Amino acid sequence: MVPLSELVAARERLPAAIVRTPLLYSEDLSEQVGAPIYFKCENLQVTGSYKARAAFTLLDRLTPEQRRRGAALSSSGNFASAFAYMGRRLGIPTAVVMMASTSPLKIERCRRYGTEIVLCADDWDARWQTLARLEAERGMVAIDTFESPDVIAGHGTLGLE
Repeated sequence: MVPLSELVAARERLPAAIVRTPLLYSEDLSEQVGAPIYFKCENLQVTGSYKARAAFTLLDRLTPEQRRRGAALSSSGNFASAFAYMGRRLGIPTAVVMMASTSPLKIERCRRYGTEIVLCADDWDARWQTLARLEAERGMVAIDTFESPDVIAGHGTLGLE
């Protein structure tokens, strides 16, 4: 469990690139469920999703030595884009492991942000094996986006708004 203090600390470090997004009230849904329903418009973030919050937080918390070595993760969607963008913004080398069947548009978007794309076979085991290889062979910090407390803290900043 990630304590509230970690979310607050993460929020305090968010750069200006992370915008405070609006809440939009949904009258129709609120009436349907009998409770107020709001949408948090994270699609307005620079990379189009709330993942930019976590990508910044996990990269920002790397040690100077880890920053020098670079960081890698496995994603083929919004997290990949946010990670690539924030890596460029912070000057940290990044690599993203993607399955060979990933949309060329997603691959190109990440490449434009400056990350290295490492393609692997189309299964989850291959993704994790490729990520482990990057860590072993290059010394990159391998990030598990499902278990990292830094990812959770970054995502949690959304709820503090």
